[in-house]
Amino acid sequence: MECTIGVENIDQIIEKVKNNGGQVIMPKTAIPHVGYIAKFLDTEGNLICGIQYDPSAR
Repeated sequence: MECTIGVENIDQIIEKVKNNGGQVIMPKTAIPHVGYIAKFLDTEGNLICGIQYDPSAR
C-alpha cells in the first residue's frame, strides 16, 4: 500500500528523509502541469510518496 501526502516543499522533505534514516527510492520527478513527486521508504520500510502541487511543473 502506498500513502501519498501533499507537501509545501518536496526538496525539504527529501532532505529530512535522508537526514533521519529514510531512503529515497524515486527522486523528485515532475508531473507536467501538476507538480513534483518523490517516493520514500521510512525507517520501518513503509512506502510513502510526497507530492508538491505546482501547475508550472514541466
